[in-house]
Amino acid sequence: MSIDDWLEESDRRARVEKRLAAALKRGFGLSLLDYRALRAVAAAEEGELRLRTLARVLDVNQSSITRMMPRLESLGYAYRDLCPDDNRGAYCVITEKGREASSAMAEVLDRTLSEPAAALS
Repeated sequence: MSIDDWLEESDRRARVEKRLAAALKRGFGLSLLDYRALRAVAAAEEGELRLRTLARVLDVNQSSITRMMPRLESLGYAYRDLCPDDNRGAYCVITEKGREASSAMAEVLDRTLSEPAAALS
């Protein structure tokens, strides 16, 4: 792959991500990162992840997770739970409402991705 090919692919991906983000914002008022977080926590054992693990999984810094949690909590999609081992660490725990929202968001994203290729480029 040449640098030109890579740049073209990178630009195409950015356009697709922009459409996906717009679909989530329009339908749910949430970002693609919020969706990725809900999906990651839903897939985790017992539906919970330490916040620092979630940051690592999403490849973002801890402050991004700290800012995201109030949005998810205010919608009832997730809540924070203290780590019983040390009371310093915290977990993000998904709720049933969060699982349902994550599934609904996946459907919107799938529909957006199934739009004709010309609309995504």
